[in-house]
Amino acid sequence: MYVRLAFAVAAHLEPDLLVIDEVLAVGDVQFQKKCLGQMSTFANGGRSVLFVSHNMQAVRQLCSRVILLDRGGVVFDGAPAESITKYFGKNDENGSTVNLDSGVRRNRHSDAILNTVQFLNLKGDLVAKAFATEKLIVRVTLSTQIRLHAMDLSMGVVHREGTRVFSQSFSDQEGTVAINPGNYQIDFQIDLKYLRLDSYFLALHLSNDTKSLDLLTAYPYLNYST
Repeated sequence: MYVRLAFAVAAHLEPDLLVIDEVLAVGDVQFQKKCLGQMSTFANGGRSVLFVSHNMQAVRQLCSRVILLDRGGVVFDGAPAESITKYFGKNDENGSTVNLDSGVRRNRHSDAILNTVQFLNLKGDLVAKAFATEKLIVRVTLSTQIRLHAMDLSMGVVHREGTRVFSQSFSDQEGTVAINPGNYQIDFQIDLKYLRLDSYFLALHLSNDTKSLDLLTAYPYLNYST
């Protein structure tokens, strides 16, 4: 409610510069829709809007220029499409195995972290590209230094423009489980016939009894194109 009130006050003051920081991270769909509409009205009316967000779909919809920050420094300044690609960590050298050590994480000092992602076909062979008739296995490795009594891992497939098109979690298959300190791997399966040929990324979230342990905000790149 505080965020709703603050946005309503700011919007009705009609400032020359409107600064919005993650307002779309809260509220229901209707509130987010109103926020997007109001920001578009401001921008189309000749005013400046400074929009701070990790919502790439909203960034692409609203922004004509994007500044990408990493640890307080500017790493890119330019068009939305290119900035989104850089934000999601696209790397043409990425192949069938992605090391997650360099990813932008919510908590680098967590006792449990995600380590790698591998892409395999149903035969168990590593693949750098997937094609329309295949089902793809996404293998995630993780390690924990403590016992997790209710571990869960969720994965989302995100279109290169920022739209999430598929979500799945370990608990959907097995329920939450208890694991001891050690190294583990979890497999997800994606039926690619439901996805068009394009570029996608993976969102990964490791949790214990709903407490977030590791969240990748720069997603491993999934090349699903010819």
